[in-house]
This record gives sequence, structure tokens and C-alpha cells, in this order.
Amino acid sequence: TYILAHSLTLDGRSAVQISTADGRMVEARVVAYEPSTGLVLLQSEALGRASAVLADVAPAPGTLAIAVGRWDSGEAVVPVFVTGVRDGRYAISARVDDIPRGIPLYNLDGELLAIAAPYGTEVLAYPARDAIARLIARAIAGERLTSIGAILQQAAGMLAEMFGDDGVIVTGV
Repeated sequence: TYILAHSLTLDGRSAVQISTADGRMVEARVVAYEPSTGLVLLQSEALGRASAVLADVAPAPGTLAIAVGRWDSGEAVVPVFVTGVRDGRYAISARVDDIPRGIPLYNLDGELLAIAAPYGTEVLAYPARDAIARLIARAIAGERLTSIGAILQQAAGMLAEMFGDDGVIVTGV
């Protein structure tokens, strides 16, 4: 079974345990990673249930979707609006301040639409159908890309006074 997720949900792990609806714990491991989107494809033993139906049609701006999943040790169900479609991604917003990053979005027909992901100061959603096709192709080809990231900040203001204004400061890895 393949499972589409965002790397944020893995918290740096390359394998996780997934709890099924019937209470079983199943091991899943990363078989493909897409650094540009942060999306990962996990593979596990057969889960014994039907796969999610993937949405065929891109949503129009103004379309209501539902973000459903577990977040911060609890269940999350968040109504989300698609505010735009650009560059093969959906811009999304919600009435709550924080859309859980990495959470799947479903259309009102219950079809898997996309995976929410941070993109600078906004949250975008990557269409599931396209992402799954790309990641399965990578997994079959044995292409398991990894990456390491660093968060940099230019020295300005008080930081420049303390450290000088040459170079950058690493604020996170």
C-alpha cells in the first residue's frame, strides 16, 4: 500500500508506525521523497481496505474542501477554501489561523484532493493525483532523494550590531 504524506508529518523519520481503523499498528517506510514540495510516499503492507479515491478535476477558486487528519495528538477537521489555482498548486485558506501542514484535503465528494504544505508565509496544497504519479515513478526507478535544510537570516539590526553585517546567520537546521 502506498501512502501520500508530507515530510512534516514524519518529524525527520524515514519509517513510522501507522494505526489502522481496526486498531492494528503497521510499519511504513519512505520510498520516495520530493524535496521541492516536501511530499513523501510511504509504503506499507497491505492495509486491507480500499484506497482513497483521487479527485479528477482541479477545484475552482472558492471551492470548499475539508482538511481531515490527526494533528497535535488529536483529530482535525477544518473547512478550507481554495482561493486560487496556480503553477499546478492550490492556494488555500481557512477561518482558523493555522491550517495543519501536511494534512490531506478532501473535496465534498470524499475524494482525496491534495496535501497541504507550507510555502513561505502561505499554505499551498499539492494535487494528490499528480503527486502520487510522480512519487510512484520515483519509487519504481529507485530514486529516493533526500535533502538537508538550513534556515538562514541576514544579519540586520541588533544582530548586525552583535555579529557584524557580513555573511548570514544560521537560525535552524
